[in-house]
Amino acid sequence: MQPHAEGPATAVAAHPETVGDKASRLRNKATLTAHDHQERLEELAGVRRSFQRITEDAADAIARAFHDAKQRKRSGDARTLQAITQECVGRLRGGESLQVVDAGIAGGVKVADPSTGAFFKIAEDTVGIYRGSSVMADKAAKHELAMLTHLHDADAARLLTVPLASCVDVTVHDAAGRPERVYRVQGFSRHAVGGRTLRVGSGDGGVTAHVCAELDGVAEELAAGLHLAPSLMTPRSGNFTRHEYRRVRGDRNPDGFPRLGPATDALLESVGAGRHAAKSSGVCAQVEAEHGVVLDPLRPVHAEHSKSRQRRLRGHIQRLPFDVELHALPWGEVVLLDTHRLCIPDVAGGAAAGGQIAVVWAATPGAPSGAEGESGRTAVDASSSSSPVLRVVELPEGGSADAALATLAAREAGLLTGAAAPVWNAVELGPLAACCGVAVLQSSDGATRVLLPRPGQFWRATYLTALFRPEAAAVLREAGAEPVSPDAVMAGGADAEGRAMGRLVAAGGVLLGADNVARAADAVQERLVACWRAGQGDDVASCQLDKGENDAALGLLERCRDIYASSVSEDHPSFAGTLYTMAQCQHAKGEYDAALELLERCRDIHASSLGEGHPRFANTLYTMAQCQLDKGEYDAALDLLERCMGIQASSLGEGHPRFAGTLYTMAQCQHAKGEHDAALGLLERCRDIHASSVSEEHSTFAGTLFTMAQCQRAKGEYNAALDLLERCRDIYASSVGEDHPSFAGTLSTMAQCRLAKGEYNAALDLLERCRDIHASSLGEDHPTVAGTLFTMAQCQLAKGEYDAALGLLERCRDIHASSLGKGHPSFAGTLFTMAQCQHAKGEYDAALDLLERCRDIQATSLGEGHSTFANTLYTMAQCRLAKGEHDAALGLLERCRDIQASSLGEGHPSFANTLYTMAQCQHAKEGYDAALDLLERCMGIQASSVSEDHPSFANTLYTMAQCRRDKREYDAALDLLERCRDIHASSVGEEHPSFAGTLCTMAQCQHAKGEYNAALELLERCRDIQASSVGEDHPTFANTLYTMAQCRRDKREYDAALDLLERCRDIHASSVGEEHPSFAGTLYTMAQCQHAKGEYDAALDLLTRCSVIFAKSLGEGHPNFLLARRAIEALLAL
Repeated sequence: MQPHAEGPATAVAAHPETVGDKASRLRNKATLTAHDHQERLEELAGVRRSFQRITEDAADAIARAFHDAKQRKRSGDARTLQAITQECVGRLRGGESLQVVDAGIAGGVKVADPSTGAFFKIAEDTVGIYRGSSVMADKAAKHELAMLTHLHDADAARLLTVPLASCVDVTVHDAAGRPERVYRVQGFSRHAVGGRTLRVGSGDGGVTAHVCAELDGVAEELAAGLHLAPSLMTPRSGNFTRHEYRRVRGDRNPDGFPRLGPATDALLESVGAGRHAAKSSGVCAQVEAEHGVVLDPLRPVHAEHSKSRQRRLRGHIQRLPFDVELHALPWGEVVLLDTHRLCIPDVAGGAAAGGQIAVVWAATPGAPSGAEGESGRTAVDASSSSSPVLRVVELPEGGSADAALATLAAREAGLLTGAAAPVWNAVELGPLAACCGVAVLQSSDGATRVLLPRPGQFWRATYLTALFRPEAAAVLREAGAEPVSPDAVMAGGADAEGRAMGRLVAAGGVLLGADNVARAADAVQERLVACWRAGQGDDVASCQLDKGENDAALGLLERCRDIYASSVSEDHPSFAGTLYTMAQCQHAKGEYDAALELLERCRDIHASSLGEGHPRFANTLYTMAQCQLDKGEYDAALDLLERCMGIQASSLGEGHPRFAGTLYTMAQCQHAKGEHDAALGLLERCRDIHASSVSEEHSTFAGTLFTMAQCQRAKGEYNAALDLLERCRDIYASSVGEDHPSFAGTLSTMAQCRLAKGEYNAALDLLERCRDIHASSLGEDHPTVAGTLFTMAQCQLAKGEYDAALGLLERCRDIHASSLGKGHPSFAGTLFTMAQCQHAKGEYDAALDLLERCRDIQATSLGEGHSTFANTLYTMAQCRLAKGEHDAALGLLERCRDIQASSLGEGHPSFANTLYTMAQCQHAKEGYDAALDLLERCMGIQASSVSEDHPSFANTLYTMAQCRRDKREYDAALDLLERCRDIHASSVGEEHPSFAGTLCTMAQCQHAKGEYNAALELLERCRDIQASSVGEDHPTFANTLYTMAQCRRDKREYDAALDLLERCRDIHASSVGEEHPSFAGTLYTMAQCQHAKGEYDAALDLLTRCSVIFAKSLGEGHPNFLLARRAIEALLAL
């Protein structure tokens, strides 16, 4: 007998019917015809859809509030996480009716909505019961969701009330649209359950247990349906609470049966239950006596509940796992809770507390084939028996290959002790293996299987549910496996003979078998198609996109697009949403025109279906602007962003984070145009919005500070940039942690500032830490890791360590080739910097080969009108200039200048740089006046764009001084150099290589004026700065020694000059090689000293070697070769 009312006069307070109440009523509704049954099923499906909408409506507010609460907690808020979450949720739209509730420590933060009768939770380990493992905290929640979904349709649960369940995955973005964290919000219908209604199970984590014989039938049927054996767990305290129900018969009540008329009263009299009789008689009394029941409709019967405490309860079979709860409600319902433990467990012998885990199953005591011990035989741990084993082991996180992890897992499980590794074969999971979130490997002899979860590939956080789902009961039954007890994995949950654990291990072998793996893959594929049709298909592709697997994402999206086209038409917003995500993939691949074509189509669909004032329409414009930004079409991007901003202002308000995100991207456009002050103005406005909407400790606020720092860096204000970046770094450390890519990105930009300040070792220290974070969080083959290697190479290049830089760049190139493709702009950018290294080494032809390849890629991917294409022409021109091909260099620079004028404008710093290099060409051609005209124009642009205190402005003064020096206007040159020196002193400091370079040129002017001692004083100071900043092995250090030697030579101190030149020669030989023009130039000056000493043969040998190097590196038409040839001819004429 199921329990009913707990007292003779129990009254149940009326309450509005909730969605959960309606679902329970429909599940228990009796139907007589097939039509009635179908109608009931359709109504029930409608209730489930309604509940899913309730969850969707609340999920965004709950996830955002929880995310903000965690960040505040990390920032030092002393209140409980629940209290902070309540405050945060109350401030959000849609969170007014939500209440954070205290409902146990397991399961994470819990929120109730009294207005809908719904209950929500985010499964995170907020109190440390899983030792901080988000994987383990989420596992129980996923199993509960899977089991509740199963039980709603299962015959095994027909006597039970099962809560409605749904889930929504919410991605919390920052203001720039970058995903920060994904939360799974689970919704359940609430029922009137509590400590007083618990009849079966444990409500205190296994300390005590409740039993109730009246509910044994319900529990037995449920256990049979799920193929579960009885639990052997006993409460830790040894105490049981036994619940009993006793039927109590009341007195006859004439009014206890409705008065329906004389005919009904006559019927009651005929069966011996007359309304006014003192007791029943006739047929009614006879049946009651024979069967022990109450048939009299005028005699009330109720169930009287009692409970008692007992120890070591004997004779009672516990049909369900110890912490699965059955609650009896006063009106007769039996509610099933904590259903996650009904799933066949995916752990045996202890769950991993954190990091990566693996499930290892072995059918025989033999180790995997290929694993041999020292004696040449297969090495097996002595504890292995002849029975199968199933163990869960912890593995180190990080980028090991599957085979290596499988070997490590087998060794951790005690199945392998030898040094040799077995041969593993991957079990094919089908075309959608990435969506399963697991890899299964089998040893070559088939004796051992290892399941490796793939957290980065989990689709909608399925983890192992695809293999250990509720349908596992059917799999085990079909395979003939014995029923299993999930409690066998718990202390005290197994029998002494080990039969319970043996059954569980055998079940694990069935579930990890090839047949069930294939079945799991099929189930995931079916679920994926169903979700596509339900409008959730882009989730998978978005995960692939975040991982950088753009081609895989596009393959899924094309299938998704075709499903939408056939099911909802090509004018539906869902179809447009798929096109939008496809465009994001194309954008990530650098295929901007293809992305824009998709976005334009998406824009038109949104305009006709949602209207041009809808936020989704604005989102499409925003992403189009990002494509235009990356194409270098800044004005077109700004036009789109202004339109986007107007829509967001009217639909969301100017205080919304998305509005701030648009301002942020507009600032990026202004920054790219060189309008740094305008960009800073937008960023300050963006910063203020974030401060008021998400707080100054939020990662989005830090992102704005980050871009402000980039503007300061571009203006040459490196210390101001570093101040912002340090604040940004601290916010990221407290909000997302020091292992997050955003934290590493901040370190990278700090390193760029240090690089610009000439602090190369400090920059490299930051970059090494950055590289390690990116490698562990994103993988060593991710494009972001390549970006870090790229900046490290720039530091090595600045230090003159060209081969080390090329080694890093080659690795960077390979990563870009495999992740982005050889046609991507980033791949071309790596070739570009490799060419800069070759240029610095004097290998100009090799550099030009790389630059021509780079140019062709950029022409195809970005177009010949892009500023990046112009940069490649610029560097090609530098190579031609170094080779003495001045006219060819000028031709390239003129083309570069025209592209920059149309793409960036003639006021951009890059345009000024091109004029600067054109001036260097004119200077090399001895066209000093033409060079000075170009430099004055360059100086005017720099004064207005980056200010007269910027290092670039100082460089222009420097080159003007070189022109004045070569025109023999030494005093004018010195005036310019003194001004240049002061700018460098205030902007980068007196220990910077640029400051030393200015001193060197000032010394050259003093040398030309015959003031050798003054020149030597400057050069000694220059030498000391370079020794501490770039090292004594750097080519620029050698150049300073060279100029000191020239002074000694002209002072007729030839031996001192030769000592300096020999040291200079050795540095050039080790840094740039003996085929470099600088090496030859040193030999030439050494020959001059030998000639002055009368050592003509030695001088001739040096000049001959020098001329060969000049001919090979610069060509026989170069002025340096001709100068060496004339010196040889003069010596031969002696």
